[in-house]
Amino acid sequence: MIKIDGNFDSLIQQQIQQKPDILLCELCEYLEIRTGVKVSVSTMYRILKKFNISRKKKSL
Repeated sequence: MIKIDGNFDSLIQQQIQQKPDILLCELCEYLEIRTGVKVSVSTMYRILKKFNISRKKKSL
């Protein structure tokens, strides 16, 4: 099991700042592309919860 550390945290926060409407699944893909670490949507949700960042579903 890989521990998500500060380096991952800063990558995620930077991506959210650049693209505020990004979806959880897109954040998971971004993290995997940048670091080679694959995380689930539920794990990404917990990471964002740690930052007090909420994600809303897009309305169609």
